[in-house]
Amino acid sequence: IQFLTLFLAFATRRIPVKGIDDTKFIAGAVYITSILLAVIIVSTYTMKDLVNWGAVVFCTGIIIVTTAILSLVFVPKMIILYKHPAGEINVVSEKTVTK
Repeated sequence: IQFLTLFLAFATRRIPVKGIDDTKFIAGAVYITSILLAVIIVSTYTMKDLVNWGAVVFCTGIIIVTTAILSLVFVPKMIILYKHPAGEINVVSEKTVTK
C-alpha cells in the first residue's frame, strides 16, 4: 500500500487544478511517512534484542510523522489566516489571491 501511495503522490504532485493546492503538502506527508517507515522497520529489525528501545524508536517515529503531517497541512493555512485576519480573501494558491 505504501508503494502505491508513493506512486500516486509522485504522479499527482503537479496537478494544474487551481482549487487543489494541498497536493504538494499531501505528497510531502507521504514522503515523510515513507522515509520514517523505512527507518522504523530497519531499526526494529536491528534491535531485536533491545525490545524497549525498539518500542521507543517506534513511538518516536509515530510522533514525528504525525507532527510533520499536521504541520504540512495546517501551518500554511494558519500563516494565511494570520496575515489576513478578517478573512475577506479566498486563497486559491500562493500566486493567486482573490477577493
